[in-house]
Amino acid sequence: MDEVCLMCIALLPEEEELAIENGINLKNILGSTECAAMLCNLDSEHLCAMPETSYEFWPIDGKKEAREVTANAQNAAHASLFELVVLLQSADCPDPSVCDPHGNYRTGDLFQEANPRQHIFRGYADD
Repeated sequence: MDEVCLMCIALLPEEEELAIENGINLKNILGSTECAAMLCNLDSEHLCAMPETSYEFWPIDGKKEAREVTANAQNAAHASLFELVVLLQSADCPDPSVCDPHGNYRTGDLFQEANPRQHIFRGYADD
């Protein structure tokens, strides 16, 4: 087995660590019905935006700026969560009928920021 491909699944940190310790190459691709593939981890352990897309990560608590790096987010039990937002100008922004009043698509997918432009999937806003 060369790799295990995960589709929008948040592994527990200990499960991910176990896979890495045992030489299991994890690939994760996040997508949606509305936008297709949006994020992948092809070159790192964290998810990054697909080329030629226009996304932002908005804080769900409204207290911090988008894209802010959370100190030691990988290990922090209560690190800030950010929602993935597909901006109006992104080529894969879905039909306006599913977008907010400003034309952006709020996916409901939640992340922690591990490094600038690298994120860890943590679940859904309606979980």
